[in-house]
Amino acid sequence: MDRVTADAKAEERRLQIEKATKVLWDQTDGVKAVHSKMLMCDVIKENEQLVEQKRMIQGLRKAQEQAFVEQQKQALEVRATYPQHP
Repeated sequence: MDRVTADAKAEERRLQIEKATKVLWDQTDGVKAVHSKMLMCDVIKENEQLVEQKRMIQGLRKAQEQAFVEQQKQALEVRATYPQHP
């Protein structure tokens, strides 16, 4: 039983050391710089996607307005072809 307990404690210590090493590594300037650049790349990509989405929405609105204007013109033409009764 002592051997099993000792092995379990040794594994627990190893995991704690591994975790602490990772925390220390993540706090180094080089890793912080890489993480910062990765975040900046993500922000730039998201911004580009938002700009593209906005451009698409503007294009759709313009097409919708043009369709509405065309529909109104057709309605006026139909109205002009039928004489109105006073």
